Amino acid sequence: MGGGEPTVDPKICQIVSSLSSSGIEVTMETNAYLLGEELTLKLLKAGLSSTVVSLKAQQEELHHFYTGVSPRLILENFHKAYKLGLNLEVVSVFIPDLVEKEEIEKIAQFVSSIDLKIPYTVIPFIPVPQAEWWQPRSEEIKEAAGVAKKYLAKVEIDERRRNPVPIESIYPKLSFCKKGGINGTDFQ
Repeated sequence: MGGGEPTVDPKICQIVSSLSSSGIEVTMETNAYLLGEELTLKLLKAGLSSTVVSLKAQQEELHHFYTGVSPRLILENFHKAYKLGLNLEVVSVFIPDLVEKEEIEKIAQFVSSIDLKIPYTVIPFIPVPQAEWWQPRSEEIKEAAGVAKKYLAKVEIDERRRNPVPIESIYPKLSFCKKGGINGTDFQ
């Protein structure tokens, strides 16, 4: 589940439970800002299989510039979720002149301080109109991933996002969220 921040949905645990009890392996992508201990425990109980955490930046000033908030709570929540047994992966967007090799290295160092086996994926920034950044060259991404590999056992580059293919988003407009959906659960 992704394409927005699923943890802001007050019914996220019900949705995860319904999907999980229907035999669907549920992976959620989140920024981890709201992924505190209580929510993590509820999601695990609901049947969440894994979580991909989008770590934007590790440095305070850069993270605040990028997101408007400090990374402290996000990094703390990531660590707590790991300790509670949530299966974690990390993804970061390489953005030329913003989140580059040095920041990818800092993120990899942080993740390895928790567990060097946590998978880490570096993806290229996809330019949008009026953005001051541009799409990175493949060599830049490979170099950043190479630096991350000094700290982590599994580092990948997802170049598929370079030429995005249409992906159907089922969240939050899940067809079964209407009355009588999966297992008769009413999410309205």
